[in-house]
Amino acid sequence: MCSCLSFILENPSLNQKWMSFGHFISVVFNAFHSCCQHLPGAEIELLFPLNEELYPPQSQIVPRNHTIVTNTDDSSNKLLNNSKVRGNLRRRNISESHSGVGYSANAQHTVGETLSGKHTNTCERDSGGDVHTNSHLLHAAEAMKQENEIDQLNTARQNELTVAVLNEGNDIFSLHSHQGSKWVNQDSMLVWQNFIPSECATLCAVFDGHGPDGHHISKRLRENLPGILASCWRSARFSSFAARSNHGYVDQSDNEHLWLWEEAFHRAFKLMDRQLLGDEDVDCVNSGSTALTLVRQGDDIMIANVGDSRAVLAVRFADSLIPLQLSVDLTPNLPREADRILRCKGRVLALRKDPFVKRVWLPHDNSPGLAMARAFGDYVLKEYGVISTPEVTHRHISKNDKFVVIATDGVWNVLSNEVVVNTVNDAPRRCDAAQAVVDTAARAWKEKHPDDKMDDCSVVCLFLDSEYSRPIQASSSSSD
Repeated sequence: MCSCLSFILENPSLNQKWMSFGHFISVVFNAFHSCCQHLPGAEIELLFPLNEELYPPQSQIVPRNHTIVTNTDDSSNKLLNNSKVRGNLRRRNISESHSGVGYSANAQHTVGETLSGKHTNTCERDSGGDVHTNSHLLHAAEAMKQENEIDQLNTARQNELTVAVLNEGNDIFSLHSHQGSKWVNQDSMLVWQNFIPSECATLCAVFDGHGPDGHHISKRLRENLPGILASCWRSARFSSFAARSNHGYVDQSDNEHLWLWEEAFHRAFKLMDRQLLGDEDVDCVNSGSTALTLVRQGDDIMIANVGDSRAVLAVRFADSLIPLQLSVDLTPNLPREADRILRCKGRVLALRKDPFVKRVWLPHDNSPGLAMARAFGDYVLKEYGVISTPEVTHRHISKNDKFVVIATDGVWNVLSNEVVVNTVNDAPRRCDAAQAVVDTAARAWKEKHPDDKMDDCSVVCLFLDSEYSRPIQASSSSSD
């Protein structure tokens, strides 16, 4: 190398040509660099992980209608702090692959080029159900498989998923909502008979929003979760049928049937939570919602719960009705929920003025004080143990099972299970049962907590001994 350089320097003609060539390269490089700084397409499209558990092996994608460039003061950028991401961020299609879930990155860039850190801590669930901290990077989805069945729903099906807005009932169901002391009712609810026509399935749900955009999030859940759930159920059934057929048999047992619904609930809730993150019109970082969904299919009831809403079954025993709670209030007061949050470095503490209600706090900040351990949205706490994974329970309906009541915590905070069941039973008409419960809860709030702000109260009653052959679609949301 030294001898070559000496040869060039000792020959003036070669030296001049070499300097001219070097100048030419310098000019071209500077021009190219200047252009790249002004080209819109030169923005770095980054891939970062979403902190959640239960990553399935297959790859799916949730479509976005358009791509936007986030502002530097976008509140969702808080989610990126622990990823140490640099560059101009674009919201991309949310994708899942064998390595996890995240936004799809530009295939031209490697992970090392797009992420400044080598590892990002995320909270995951292992095969045994325990949550642990795992360090990994998500890669761009190299081999995307078939899109989710949601993407293939035609316009007619989408219109079918848009249900009428009612606030009444009949001999099959009853629903009613009452705004509390807040500026807006953040509850939404849904009743949909013949939810899956081929299966004669009925869907009931209540959603309790919280935070600045809680009413918007609960409405998004009411509008979008039914379609996602129906699609995930059909996808799970098809996958199960194909897998069994490859082995020469098809399992149509009750266990297989219940497994399909559990799989559908888990996948639908996960996809719904990621869809919220891709919605630029809603702050899902500092806002969220609970969700309690109930599906009746034949003589089976499947319940998927995220948060502190509750489902109670009325069972006839002799000449009285006995309440049987079908769901668990998933709050930090529950030891197993608190343990998961603590393992993920979140804090669980109660306020002095409300010592019996434990809340979730950030590790080094006295906020936000979330009173539930599972929720849609609330991404500010998703890294610290708050999850959107539903707890799924099942009940085989007997001849003594009369009706189910699902309601938001505004009801259960002031009324016992026994009072709610008796109130429904004493209603003069079935269509008035939900309103009777809400009115009773409103009076109880004034008597028990006269100095506190009343919470929103929403109730759905589903009567199990009614014949239902005609399709009924009904929903209610305070945020319409």
